Amino acid sequence: MPHLPANGGTEFRCIRLAFHRGAVSFTADGSPACKKLLGGLTEPDLGSVRMFRVPNNWNHFLSDHIIHFRVLPVSATQTALKTTWLVHEDAVEGVDYDVETLTQVWRATNEQDATLVMHNQRGTSSKAYVPGPYAPSEFMLINFTNWYARKLAGYVKGARLAISQA
Repeated sequence: MPHLPANGGTEFRCIRLAFHRGAVSFTADGSPACKKLLGGLTEPDLGSVRMFRVPNNWNHFLSDHIIHFRVLPVSATQTALKTTWLVHEDAVEGVDYDVETLTQVWRATNEQDATLVMHNQRGTSSKAYVPGPYAPSEFMLINFTNWYARKLAGYVKGARLAISQA
């Protein structure tokens, strides 16, 4: 399927990625998570269209389901994560899809991410931590940090943008 990058500036990004040969969905074995494809789709092997909205919103569009997740900071050391799975409106649980099969891979991903974030938080909370510059590959973090600084500057009198591109 032909595609072009979407230019959404620094707050939006959309990409399409192919699956590994034989896989068509985010399931443990790569098989479809739902028998009913979304919309008018007829081909299950379309890959994953991913849409990111800085600062905290990710969407994965597949032929058989959509995953939406967002992170919301609730304190300096805690973040709430919400993941939502969407299937065809006519899909019937237990007939067209199984909730465990639908959610297994992304639940495991969320658990792995939580462990990574916990270790990162422990490291940045250490007295030995010294922040360094972002790597060019961390452009989405740079975009987020700049977005956050701009938002704070709008609320804090006299605040200035402290983060710049690497």
